[in-house]
Amino acid sequence: MCYTGTTMARDISRHTTRTVFAFVILVGLLSFAVTYNALFSVAFILLCMGVYVLSYHLELGFYVMIALSMMTGWQLNLADYYGIFRDYPALLSINAPVADFWVVFLLVAFSLQYFRQWIAGKRQSIVTPGLLLYAFFLLSALVSLVNIPVVERGEGINYLFRFLVFLYVGYIVLGVNICRDKQTLLNGLKILAGVGVFAAIMGIVSLPLGLWTVGGFTRAVPFGILGWSPFGNVHILIAEVLTTTLPIAVFFYVQSEKKNKTAWAISAALMLITAVLTLSRAAILTIGVEACLLAYLFRKKIKWERFVAQFSWVLGLLAIPMFYAAYFILTNPTVEASQDARSHLTGIAIYLFREHPFIGQGVGSFLARLAEVDLFRLEFGDPLEAHGVVQKILAEQGLFGLVTFSVFVGYIFWRLYQRYQQEQYSIEARMLSLLGFFLVLSPAVFQLFNTQYYSSKMWIPIMLAMAQFTIYKTDKKHGKVFHSDRKPIVAEV
Repeated sequence: MCYTGTTMARDISRHTTRTVFAFVILVGLLSFAVTYNALFSVAFILLCMGVYVLSYHLELGFYVMIALSMMTGWQLNLADYYGIFRDYPALLSINAPVADFWVVFLLVAFSLQYFRQWIAGKRQSIVTPGLLLYAFFLLSALVSLVNIPVVERGEGINYLFRFLVFLYVGYIVLGVNICRDKQTLLNGLKILAGVGVFAAIMGIVSLPLGLWTVGGFTRAVPFGILGWSPFGNVHILIAEVLTTTLPIAVFFYVQSEKKNKTAWAISAALMLITAVLTLSRAAILTIGVEACLLAYLFRKKIKWERFVAQFSWVLGLLAIPMFYAAYFILTNPTVEASQDARSHLTGIAIYLFREHPFIGQGVGSFLARLAEVDLFRLEFGDPLEAHGVVQKILAEQGLFGLVTFSVFVGYIFWRLYQRYQQEQYSIEARMLSLLGFFLVLSPAVFQLFNTQYYSSKMWIPIMLAMAQFTIYKTDKKHGKVFHSDRKPIVAEV
């Protein structure tokens, strides 16, 4: 019998499938024999089978990851499933966003797919963008562990892997290695924009319900639906989603055909107005930075008289919530209390930084050090994370950490902006690089005033921006058109 390469690869794949399923069932039976926990054994077998099926549909898993990335309020606590995990007390303490659980499953599925391809003789490369620069940031975190008390050092090591390593491997490396073509990237961007529209609608609906009303002011907030709270219940969580997805809606409005422009214009306006109505200072500042930078980059291409005439309705609608937000910020005592807490947190972060200015107090140690400040607990309650990525890194990893982190993020900005400026790249590559620049800018500015710096909400959009490094690496032919709606991107509005 004569075997071709394809036939042999197919036979190997079938043999691998049978082997994997046999292994999964065997391990499940062994777990039952050891623990006598039928629920855990069944759950384990089903989970392994699901991951195996997912390994054949990585793009679908990628799209789910994109959608879940903004829904960090949707948490999964394994303690709620005591009957399944009762024999594994270490697992009962795990509590994380559903998005992170999904990333772990997808990472295992990707590894399985890679192994299967390797067995079949197909060579695959793993893309690791900015690895060397990020490695220096990880080194700063590793060095900072020496300043953590010995009894807490295990928690610091856990924090290093749970957040800093997971951030790069689970969000960036996994994402860019699945998103290898233009259509997958465009689909991912549209899914992210769709989540932004969902968040905006939820925020608008919350206003007449009066879910947050203090001193006569009502703000847009996320809320639960039959016990499901995808965005949590705090206004700043939905504001972050909207400021990140707004540039995507604007981008697709500019490049889409006339029949789709109205839908994208409404989506962008809805996101913009809802973001302002969250009354979040971080959101308003982020949008202001985005608008000013965009106006500067297109100052010679935008016909301002035509622009104002075309979008006067948006400007008119925006004026009302802007005045409302400004009046709230200037007069409501809630803002003053929030500002006072943030000022104290910043002062404490600076104090901790001065104690160990070069390598910091130790990665993941800010909450532990803050808990030692009795006056803060008496005044503001339970310890809070540092309100800003700069304060966080300065306190925990010192100048070494802040410089290496800044170089890594600066490298991403530089590559995206460089591609946008280089005319030898196609219009498609340049305009998507510009969008990528704003996908990095928005969460970076927002996290100067927030606590979600190591979450999927910040790094999944950055991953989508970095995916272009590979996808458009050789896309330098002039005249090549991009068509998500069968029309090239235009640079004029």
